[in-house]
Amino acid sequence: MALAVHAAARQPAFYTSLGVPDSFDGRFELLVLHAQLVIRRLRADGEEGANLSQRLFDQVTGHFDEALRAVGVGDMSVGKRVKTMTSALYGRLSTYDGGLDADGHAVLREGLRRNLYGTAPDISESVLDAMTAYVIATNARLAEVRFEAIQAGTDLFPDAGADWQLAESSETGHGEVSKS
Repeated sequence: MALAVHAAARQPAFYTSLGVPDSFDGRFELLVLHAQLVIRRLRADGEEGANLSQRLFDQVTGHFDEALRAVGVGDMSVGKRVKTMTSALYGRLSTYDGGLDADGHAVLREGLRRNLYGTAPDISESVLDAMTAYVIATNARLAEVRFEAIQAGTDLFPDAGADWQLAESSETGHGEVSKS
C-alpha cells in the first residue's frame, strides 16, 4: 500500500501536465496528498482501518528521514526537519479533509494552491482546476475500493495524465468531475 502511494505520487504527469514543481517540496506534497486520501478512506474500516492507516502514516513519516539524508541534510538537522515535515503532514491531513468535506470545491482548491502549489505562484487556474478534479475523483474512487484491495495496494489511483475537468453544477453548486 505504501508503495502504491509512492508510485502514484511519482506519476510524471503531475510534474508535466499538472504543474507540480519537480522538487523536494513538490514530491513531498504529492506523497502527503496521496497518503491523506488513503488514510481518509481507511477511516471507514473501523479498527482494522485505523491500524492500517497508522502503519501507512508510520511508513510515510519513516521515509522522511531517508529522503532528507538522500538530499544531503546533515545528521544534526534530520530530526528537526522530520519533526517539521510530520507537523506539515498533520496540517495537510486536516486541510484536505476539510476541503473534501466542504460544499463545492473552493476550499479544497485553495488548500491545493497553498500547499501543493505553494512554491509555484504562477500556477494557472485551469491546472489548479484539473488537480482539484483529480483529487475529488481519487477520493470517490477510493471510497469504492474494498479494504483488502487497499491493503494490497492494487489499482488505487487513477491516471494523473487524464484530461481532468472540473465543472460547476448549476443545480447544486457542487463541483462535478469528468475526465477524457
